[in-house]
Amino acid sequence: MLINERNLVIIVVSVFLVCFFSPSVYADVHDVEVALDYRDAVNGIKIVDNDTGYVLNDSSNIANLIVDNIYKLSYKIKNIGDFDETVNISLIIRNSTGDVVNESLHERTVYNKTAAKSYVYQNDFWNTSNLTEGLYNITINATIVNDSNLSNNFRSRLVRLIILKHDVEIALDYPESFNGIRIVDCETNTTILNNSGDLTVLSAGNIYNISCRVGNKGDFNELVIIEVNISDSTNSINCNKTYKKSLNAGEYFNISFDEWNTSNLPLGNYTITISAKINGTDDSNLSDNFRSRIVYLSDMIPPVITVNEPDVNKIYNNIIPVNISISDLMSN
Repeated sequence: MLINERNLVIIVVSVFLVCFFSPSVYADVHDVEVALDYRDAVNGIKIVDNDTGYVLNDSSNIANLIVDNIYKLSYKIKNIGDFDETVNISLIIRNSTGDVVNESLHERTVYNKTAAKSYVYQNDFWNTSNLTEGLYNITINATIVNDSNLSNNFRSRLVRLIILKHDVEIALDYPESFNGIRIVDCETNTTILNNSGDLTVLSAGNIYNISCRVGNKGDFNELVIIEVNISDSTNSINCNKTYKKSLNAGEYFNISFDEWNTSNLPLGNYTITISAKINGTDDSNLSDNFRSRIVYLSDMIPPVITVNEPDVNKIYNNIIPVNISISDLMSN
């Protein structure tokens, strides 16, 4: 078959028209997405503290949100298809057990990708009052009829709700202390450790320094009131001192109380108690605000026991003799 010039032109034009208009080569599509190019958003979801304007945009960590605050949740719905669309948008927030704690539904018109503005911003507000601490999952879903690509219609972001606390303590890890209270003999500068179970024996007539470590474990700067009481077995107060100290959140400090002069005090048991409280505010945990230590004033100096190094040359039948000496049993 011979192809003349006229037939060749017809064939070329026909092929061009088929290729250009054929659905297998190009077809108009319906396609919307929750955009990932939204500034300061994490996985398409932007969170802003409604009171302070602070943006929580650290993508490397789960954002900590504060219970009782209100947050603005923003996201960008973009039309990357060829048709103007009516988009149904749902925002759902669930707690760690899957219960819905917040839900917002919207219907927005978004123009096609050739329009001057083919996207819309949507804002929702989340009031976290009365919610509990824990993890919450924020999800955004944008749907249209006949969407050609469902993989970009859904975004999620995990956040953590925390409760800010007022919390101070008398620390138990204070070095050379018993139950957080350290006692030092002012004359010898020797720390007095417990030498009889929970009872500390002190020499009557000596002067002692009492100290502890107070810390602010909470989230607020606090004015802390520290009080030390020393009472005898009849609960009669022998010593009472009050101190005030401003502590920033996370700050600890060591405090030494005025010297306790035991001269002319009756012999017997005494209880040292130290308390720390926050000025004008309730502490969220009172269990570590109070420490006590029982001491016994005695005119007997506790014995000094010395264990001498054994003579390895005098081992008989696997028995090692131990030389123990006890001295200074009585005070002057």
